[in-house]
Order: sequence, then structure tokens, then C-alpha cells
Amino acid sequence: MKELLDTYAREIARDTGDPDPYLRLGDLLHGMERFDDAVAVYDRLLALMPECGPAHHNRGNALLEMGRWEDAIRSYRSALALMPRFAEAYVTMATALQALGKPYEAMASCHRALAIDPECAEAHWNLALALLQTGEYRQGWEEFEWRWKKRGYPSTVRNFPQPEWDGSPLSGKTILIHCEQAFGDSIQFARFLPLVAQRGGRVVVECPAPLKGLLEEVKGVGAVVASGGEIPPFDLHLPLMSLARVFSERVDYLPRTVPYLYPSLEKLAEWSAGFTDSRAFRVGIVWEGRRKPDPNRTCPFPCLAPLTDLPGVTFYSLQIREKGAKCESLEGGPKLVDLTPGIRDFSDTAALIAYLDLVISIDTGVAHLAGALGKETWVMLPHAADWRWMLDRDDSPWYPTARLFRQDRPGEWSGVASGIRQALEARLARFQGEAGRYSRGLEASYAEGLSLLRQGMAGAAADPLRRALLENPRVPEVFNALGVCARDLGKGEAGASLFRQAVKLDAGYADGHINLGNALYGADRIEEAMGHYRRALAISPADIRAHQNLGVALQALGRVAEAGASFETALRLRPDYATARWNRAMLKLLTGNLRDGFLDFEARFEKSDPVPLRHAGIPLWDGEPFYGKTLLVHAEQGFGDTFQFVRYLHLVAKRGRDVVFECQHESLRELLAGSFPAVRIAVRGEPLSGIAWQIPLMSLPRVFGTTLDTIPATIPYLVPCPQRVEKWKNRLHGSTGFRIGLVWAGRSKPDPKRSASLQALAPLAAVPGAVLYSLQVGEGAEHLKNPPPG
Repeated sequence: MKELLDTYAREIARDTGDPDPYLRLGDLLHGMERFDDAVAVYDRLLALMPECGPAHHNRGNALLEMGRWEDAIRSYRSALALMPRFAEAYVTMATALQALGKPYEAMASCHRALAIDPECAEAHWNLALALLQTGEYRQGWEEFEWRWKKRGYPSTVRNFPQPEWDGSPLSGKTILIHCEQAFGDSIQFARFLPLVAQRGGRVVVECPAPLKGLLEEVKGVGAVVASGGEIPPFDLHLPLMSLARVFSERVDYLPRTVPYLYPSLEKLAEWSAGFTDSRAFRVGIVWEGRRKPDPNRTCPFPCLAPLTDLPGVTFYSLQIREKGAKCESLEGGPKLVDLTPGIRDFSDTAALIAYLDLVISIDTGVAHLAGALGKETWVMLPHAADWRWMLDRDDSPWYPTARLFRQDRPGEWSGVASGIRQALEARLARFQGEAGRYSRGLEASYAEGLSLLRQGMAGAAADPLRRALLENPRVPEVFNALGVCARDLGKGEAGASLFRQAVKLDAGYADGHINLGNALYGADRIEEAMGHYRRALAISPADIRAHQNLGVALQALGRVAEAGASFETALRLRPDYATARWNRAMLKLLTGNLRDGFLDFEARFEKSDPVPLRHAGIPLWDGEPFYGKTLLVHAEQGFGDTFQFVRYLHLVAKRGRDVVFECQHESLRELLAGSFPAVRIAVRGEPLSGIAWQIPLMSLPRVFGTTLDTIPATIPYLVPCPQRVEKWKNRLHGSTGFRIGLVWAGRSKPDPKRSASLQALAPLAAVPGAVLYSLQVGEGAEHLKNPPPG
């Protein structure tokens, strides 16, 4: 660079009357962002050659970069007076006019450029921005498509062989929507994704990695791929920001429903621990945007000092900084709680915002995110704001919960801060007056979510419940319902955190304690679970759920007498409480009281998460002889239960000649038919006729009054097929040693505790003379791919 600077300086010193050295030197200084020096060079040239049109134009460009827009316009007009057919000068003048908040004059300048050069992409682009800023959406979106041809557009043209989508019905096809430009653009235009899904296809989104988790929560999106990842096959594609052209024509056609983005349940759970004070009004704040492409999107931190002395407000920094940089803390500036070191992507930021009452932000991706979440958002705007904030209005058609604070004069932020201070005082007073009262919108969202949960539709319940939380992050019932939603979706750890937040907000919330206890019990933290059950009982001594759940926990710890007392208390309070009766059955069976235990065991059909009762329309057999009639015995629950209780079929057959046993699967038929030749074996789903009576298999011990002394214990009662025995005998021929069949894992549902690892059983292989054979089928069999040593 220095050599070039010296070369141009020497050429100028020779004073040949050639303007080129001046122009090249000015251009070089411009590229080095030495705009003042560039202007000085052009001024020297113009002093010598006042009619040098390129010098006037280049001087205008340097002034434009310096924010001296009116001076830049004067230079452009001088250039055009000398070069009336120079389209680029009209384009750059349009940029300066836009910066001065004069979009209509900017449009006129663009039209003049296009009259000279109809294919000038920069003129089309500037025209698009001016049209959109003034709400002329129909033509604005059409002009916006020229962005792909303009110089320096930050996104790459995707030359896919598949055609671009024109908005027609997708009819089961897969469409790829690929993001472009900055994070804020992607967040703003994600609102159109559900509309794409409504056209009947599968929507795949490609986006920058920090947006992936956030966009995965968008309704109707089938898959999200991080940029650079493998894109699944697709039939059509479209850039994300082109969806506006497909779907919108005027301001009032925009999809305005918020929230259209949500934090995930896991992220809400993860961030809940950071918010302990429910009394303070929580405000998130961002004061600085990227200097490129717009250095005017930064409010100097000290300007926000007037906000600091408001009592009852806690400020949270949402300002993302370079890794390792510390939060700015200037003299007199706001004191901030800084949780941003925990932010990994926008789904984290979304969860953090969910716990706030208000976001105050410069025009950044965070402002768009808060608006997309439906959070109350105040946006600090420069005098000449970006097109999406339109003109002279304090609201936004894009974000119904946003309020806009604009500079009165370019570069003047003190007026914006003063206006925010006054608004914040009023908002704080309203917040304090609303304490303990919930809006109709919140109540409606909560009721909708609760109704869906009761119908077993946890996935559908997540959105209305998150909508309720975003409106007010202090409602314990909402956190409790979200915890139930997470639990029912198999996200137990997230559920526990959400339940914990519910009882943090209201220590006297019995439902929250019971659900947190259940979550802790499921995580094998039984002592902690009991603590929350006892807190629930201290709040509500007659809560039958707390009594019965405490009994379950006590039983798990082997405290049988105390467990029994808890079940008895629950049943005394509500004699028809089937779940407590079921758990009392488990306790009685465990302690050997089989007669009473199997009587209570009938509650399995009525308890929470009941066992389905099949063939309920056929009369239930009571144990009487049934000669001349057909009795159906039908399996229930798992294969193990069937193998354990089919022993009763011999007793059943003695009370009548025609017995049908319905088993769960074809794989059981041969074994059962060979073991019980007097019983007809059917497989579930096969048509049955002529059935006079029915009985569930596991009700037979009750019918026969089984006690420990009367269990039909004669073995074997299962007889394998002789041909199969011979086959396996031949396969094992020649093996020596003591043959041991090994099964180390059961189904993870309903009981993950019934499994061991193959590694844990490896020492058995070291027993002299032992030969181990795997009988493991299904879950757990994958361990055989990498067996432990031995």
C-alpha cells in the first residue's frame, strides 16, 4: 500500500495535468477507509479541474461513508451536471437520500438511473429498499429479487438444478428453503415457513448453525440443516427472503401472529435457574450492532445511563461479545446481569428472553428475535432507519409487540434514551399495578395448553403453554404444565427443571411439589422426591396423590410398613382411588399376601395409565364350571406375564372343556399349543366367535383364590417342540462345559431399571467350565457387536 501511495504522490507532484493519479490515489485511500484523506485529494483535483465529473462522484462516495449525506448529495449533483448519463451517480445519490430519510426522492433518483441503464442491479436494489420502507410491498418484493445481481450481496446464488418454487401447491413434494443475509433477516422471514407447509409439502430449511435449534421449533418445518451440512433430496427450492414475494403484497397482508418462534422446552428448563427474583422488572438490553454494514446501529453505552436509577428494575445484558471479552461497564452506565457467557446459539438467547419482561435493543438480530417471540420489545433506531421499520411510526407491521424509538437528528441518541426512560417509568408502574393479575390472552393460552395435555396431546400443548410463559414468566401453573408437557414428551430432566421453577415461584404450590417429586423419583433421587411429597402434604394434608406417591417412594426404599400406611391413608380419603389400590396390591403381593393382593390387582384397569381391558363386552367369568360353553382367556401386558400365568390354564380346563387362550403374538402359538393341548390357541387380532365368558389371564389367581401355599407350582408347564429341541441339540453338539443362557437387558419401557450392561456380567466368563450363550433379543443385543473381554 505504501509503495502505491508513494507512486501516486510522485505522479501528482510531476503536475502533468492528468487527473488519473488523483483519482487512483483517492480510490486507494477510500479502500483504506481514510475517507478524510480521500476527500482532500479530490478537493485538490477539483481546485485544478472543477469540471472533473468522476472527482465529484468519488468525493460524494467518501462523504457518504463519513455520514455527511447532504454534502455527498451536493457532490453527486455536481457530477451529474457534468455527466448526465452517469447512472451510478443517481444510484449513490439515492443511497444518501435514503440515509436522510427521503425515500421518495431516493425512488426518483433510482428511476432516473434505470432510465439510463434498465439492467442496473444497484438501482433496482435501492429502489426496492425505498419501496419497502414506504409500504409499497407488491413492487418492492419484485425489485428485491435484483439483490442477487448487485455487487457485494453477502449471500451466494444457489444454482440448484431443481426449479424455484412459484407458490403453487406442493402436493407432497419436498421444498428446500435456504437462508440468506444476516441472522435478523432469517428470524424476520421465518414467519413465512408455516405458510409454506400449509401448501401441502415437506419443508426443509438450511440455515446458519446458530439458528438451527431455533428454527427446529417452527411449526410445519420438517427438517433443519446447518449450512454446510448434507441437504436431503428435494424437489423445489427458494431463498427464504423470496417468500415475502410469494405470500405478501401489502403491509396488511403480512403474517403478524406472534410468537412464531419458540424456545425449546429443554432450553427453557436450562435457563430457568438464572432467574430467582420474581419481583423485579426484568429488562434485556442490547446497545451495539455490527459496524458493517451500518455503523449507525450503535448507541453509545453511556447514553443509557438515565435508565439506571429506576428502582425495581434489573437489567440483563443480551450483548454478545467476542469470546473472552468482558461486559462493558463504563462510569455511570447501567449495572447489568450478564448471562451471555452461557449463550451458545439463538435458541439459548430465545430462552433467556422468555424470562424477561421487556427487551430494549438497537436494530439487531436480538430485536427481531424478541419480536418474533412476541416479547414486548423497544427498538432504538437511527434517524434513517432500515427499510423494515418504515417511516415516521412508533409501531411495526412485522412485530405487533414492538415499539420504535427514533432519533430526532442523525447521531443523536440522548433523545432516544430520554424517551425510553419516560416509557420505562410508565411501564414499571403498570407492572407493579398488574401484580397477581393475568391477562385474558395468558389465561386463554394456558387453558388451551391444559386441555390438550388432558387429551394426551403434549406435542400440540407445547406452543400455547410457551405462549403463556412468553407473556408472563412468573406464573407457577404455567411452568408446572410445561413440566408435564416435557415429561410426557420423554424429556424428564427438562420437566424436573420446569417443575422446580414452579415451586421456586410459589413454595406453597402443592401440584408443583408433587410433580417435581415424581420427576425426582423417576431419576432415582428418591429421598429428594419424598421431601417434595411431604411439602405437598404440609400444604394440603388431604392430597391423595401426595399420600400415594409417598407410599411408592417408601416402598422403593424398602420401608414397607410406612408405605402401606400411606396407601391406606389415600384410600381412606378416597376409597375408589384406583392408583392407590393398585400400589397397595403391589405391596401385598410383595409381602406374600397373594389373596388380598390379587383382589386389589384388579385396579390395574382403572388406575392412572391403565392396562387396556380387552373384550369388555363379553361377561366376565367368575370361576364357575362352564361345560357346554366357551371361555376366552386373554393375555395382557408383556410376554413374561404370559409365561408366568399360563400355568393356570390347566386349572381352567378342569372347569370346562372349551377354552380359548388369546396370546399376544404368533411367535407364542407353537410353544403354547404344545404345552396345553386341551386349549385352543389364538393370536390377538384373529376373529373369535361363540365366546360365552372371558377372563384376563392375570385375574386367574384371584378367581382361584391363590395363596403362597396354593400357587400352581408344578414344573415344567411349558413344553418346547421336540423337533426344535433336537435341532438345537445338534447345533450345540460337541460343546463342553456348563451351558448358561444369558439375558442382560429388558425393555427400557416401562422399567429401565430391569437392565444390566453386558460389561457388568463379563466376570461370569472367567468361571471355570462355564460356557455362556446369549439369549438376548431386541434392546441390548447391540452390545454383542463389541463384547467385553472374556
